[in-house]
Amino acid sequence: IDIVSDTSLTCEPGPHAGSAELTVVVTNPEGQSGQRLLAYKYVAAPVIWYRSPTGGTTAGGTDLVLTGRDFSLDATVQVGGVDCTILGPGDGKPQQSANRIDCRTGAHAEEVVDIVVTNTDAFAQTGTYSNGYFYVAPPTITNITPDSGLTTGYETISITGTKFVNGATVRIDGTACISSTYFSDTLMTCLTPVHAAGV
Repeated sequence: IDIVSDTSLTCEPGPHAGSAELTVVVTNPEGQSGQRLLAYKYVAAPVIWYRSPTGGTTAGGTDLVLTGRDFSLDATVQVGGVDCTILGPGDGKPQQSANRIDCRTGAHAEEVVDIVVTNTDAFAQTGTYSNGYFYVAPPTITNITPDSGLTTGYETISITGTKFVNGATVRIDGTACISSTYFSDTLMTCLTPVHAAGV
């Protein structure tokens, strides 16, 4: 504490858990005191507790939900350094609050990245969820063998490419294959459905 005059003093507040408005009390050496109610406000940095989903496509456009505490009502979000567009009631999402933010990811290279919430108050404090989101490139198809078949379907075709995952499905002109079989991240087979003639 630094006493400047009989009407002024300075002090450095100690740490405090969470945001709060507190009463300031000054006590003179002889024991008399004066106070001002709710005169000082501690402002906590945002904290991200949970995110959903944990990843999405490199093209972006994934709706991300962040829950936590001490988000400012106009906080911003970046995922891997790329702005995540804030969503609200006009997008069919809840109003942004101190405990929840909905946003839509932007495009990013394939990578595991941090999620950062920045409060837009005078302190501009940030909260980071380290390695909180992964961008995954979509599958690509490099070859289909054979590349034609009967309209009656029920023929097996082999599909080669990249980024296939177990559980992936195959459609031909919007119609699901009768069955899709995953062999590796570069090979799948499909039992073709019935379809009219054409490409």
